[in-house]
Amino acid sequence: APASVTEKLIISKVGDDVSLLKPGTEVRTIGGRPWQESLQEAVRFTSGSTDRMRRNQAAKWLLPFILGTKETFKDLPIEGILNGQVVKENISRVLTLSDGNAEPPPAATGKGSINARIINGNIGYLRIDAFMGTKMDILLDQAMSRLLHTEGLLIDVRLNGGGTPVGDRVLSYLIEQEIMRYSAKIRNSDMLMAMQPLYATGFDFINGNWSEVWQYKVQPNAHGKYKKPVVVLTSAYCFSACDTFVSALKENNLAKVAGEATGGGTGSPVVFNLPYSKFKFRYSVQKGYKAVSGDLLEGVGTGVDLDISPTAQERIAEKDEQLKTAVAYLKSLMTDQPTLQFHLNSVAEENSEFERAADRQPLRSPLLEMESEILKSNFEN
Repeated sequence: APASVTEKLIISKVGDDVSLLKPGTEVRTIGGRPWQESLQEAVRFTSGSTDRMRRNQAAKWLLPFILGTKETFKDLPIEGILNGQVVKENISRVLTLSDGNAEPPPAATGKGSINARIINGNIGYLRIDAFMGTKMDILLDQAMSRLLHTEGLLIDVRLNGGGTPVGDRVLSYLIEQEIMRYSAKIRNSDMLMAMQPLYATGFDFINGNWSEVWQYKVQPNAHGKYKKPVVVLTSAYCFSACDTFVSALKENNLAKVAGEATGGGTGSPVVFNLPYSKFKFRYSVQKGYKAVSGDLLEGVGTGVDLDISPTAQERIAEKDEQLKTAVAYLKSLMTDQPTLQFHLNSVAEENSEFERAADRQPLRSPLLEMESEILKSNFEN
């Protein structure tokens, strides 16, 4: 649980050559240092609009900061607590070298970032791990057209770090008239103001040279509108194009938001290298605002209607209880229940097929490898 009082580092899976550090071990030190020290160092050099997003991102870069000490570890010592007992083990580190002659991978179409299926109860499930790909618009169009006649729709963007505004394809199926996705003020440079004086109105040399507010709007499509309840499942990793996508869903009352609050930013960064440290400096060139309320999206993010925080036990068991709880929440909306009356186990038997699918997709995986039940066509051609 990033940036919370319950933040812990729990071992959820080990290799065959690890014997003492079993799943469930709460890690205390790595390389002789409390792991929190390395995490805090990583946070200092991590980009993010909110503390929860920075800690979420820093967790992925924890190992380089642990190994960034003066001492080089041939074996990496890890100490933790398991069942009240102290356990220690030296983890062998292996470095694989590359000759550098590998061919660059072909441009991704986006198919590997989408998982779409219909689960028991005629519920649509659309998982989008990135809004990037050369044929993402076609993929999302086909997914939404196939899911159009389900009784409820769950959109899972917990691993979506953003990309392009292609999420408009999904939004277009949920509306009958034009909506605003978000609005923004763009940071003007001296060159931009010289070349495009139209954008220089209202600028302030003292406070940052921001343009007037412009609105990003989405039009409905001609293929039909999805009229059943929608829930979007999100996390602090959701940022940039994902953040504005979730914000648009909530601000325009198109969906309920479950999971954890988003990262808090509209993206559009400028990135440049610092000359001596070789670190990169990154900042957003626009201030994003929420569509209806007009509140800042930058540095705030989109809150949830139902908070579903993962637990260490779920991670250890590789069970996606967030997903099952979100399904139960969606079902409560489908039956028009004013209050939530469900238990995690109440959907276990009914959604056994869906559970098996969820168990095959642990959240630590960067992209899904699972073949879609619906998107079976090969769009590469």
